[in-house]
Amino acid sequence: MSEGLVESLFLNSAGSVLDMAYSEARAAFTGLADLGYWFDPSLAEQVVHAIVGLDGVLRMESLAIGG
Repeated sequence: MSEGLVESLFLNSAGSVLDMAYSEARAAFTGLADLGYWFDPSLAEQVVHAIVGLDGVLRMESLAIGG
C-alpha cells in the first residue's frame, strides 16, 4: 500500500466523524444543563477524547488535515 493512501481515502470522513462527535456531545451536554444537571457543555471535547482516546483523536485529526 502506498504511503498516504489511507490518509487520502479518509481525509473527509475522519474530519466529519470528529465534527459529528463534538457536535453531538455538545448538544447532549447542553440538553443536560438545560434540565438542571451540572454537566458543562465545555466538557464535550473531553468526553470525545475519553471515548476515542487522545491518540485516536490526534490520529483522526491528522487524517482530517491530510498529515
